[in-house]
Amino acid sequence: MTHGWTPRFEAGAFIETAPVVPAHGTRFGGGHIRPKIRLLEMEHVPLKIGLVAEYGFNRVAFDENRQTIRGLPVSLMPFNHVAVRRIIPA
Repeated sequence: MTHGWTPRFEAGAFIETAPVVPAHGTRFGGGHIRPKIRLLEMEHVPLKIGLVAEYGFNRVAFDENRQTIRGLPVSLMPFNHVAVRRIIPA
């Protein structure tokens, strides 16, 4: 779920589940809080550039790191009523 607070700032919250395991069902794996700020926006260029800072909390059964923090660049390209977002890997 995401919410745009201003035209340049939005925040999202995500819940992660593990695949269905026989005899256990779907399991809660952790969650993420991801604020994003848009940095570069030119009127005649559809590509928008931004930064994402992500805080994650994980269950040890699925990730040995209980908490993670990372910052990533992101690009956004709108197509009609759909936007394609790509987090640029480090």
